[in-house]
Amino acid sequence: MQREAELLARHARAEPVPPGAVAYAGLASPLGTIWMASGPNGLLAVEHGVGEAEFCHAVERMGHGPTYYSPPVLATPMTQVREYLAGERRGFDLAVDLRGCTPFQRTVLTAISDIPWGEVRSYGEIARDVGRPAGARAVGGAVAASPLSIVVPCHRVTRGDGSAGEYALHTLGSCGRHYKLMLLSIEGFSFG
Repeated sequence: MQREAELLARHARAEPVPPGAVAYAGLASPLGTIWMASGPNGLLAVEHGVGEAEFCHAVERMGHGPTYYSPPVLATPMTQVREYLAGERRGFDLAVDLRGCTPFQRTVLTAISDIPWGEVRSYGEIARDVGRPAGARAVGGAVAASPLSIVVPCHRVTRGDGSAGEYALHTLGSCGRHYKLMLLSIEGFSFG
């Protein structure tokens, strides 16, 4: 509750965002603060399990320039993520900007976005879907580097043996599996 109060207090001090610049904001959630960044072409990043400075620096390293704290710019994405976490939304109606991703990663993330709510696919199935039947490992790398947690449902991608596998390993470490299971449980999916 303290973090939520801090975010709400900071909301009142939103920075003006220059035209073409990147706005970001934080949403208090059961997963901790979910940071989001958006540019002129859509949502650039959604991440949890990281601090504010780390998130902003990651967005800047993606080549998107400086970030400006402005929750009003991210009102729609924050509302949709909040609704998803409450079990009130099954999909997202948001423009996403994947220009910071490699062409292969864009292909993989687009395929993952087609996985229906409450269902899972294996890394191998995604590899076959994108025309790289022997590329399950490459798909895993593309998923691990996804800048759009939750909105691109990487939590719906599992191991070929039917187990959950990891989730956001680069930021959440071994705790990522717990978050993955939480997200899948919101969708009514459980493992055996």
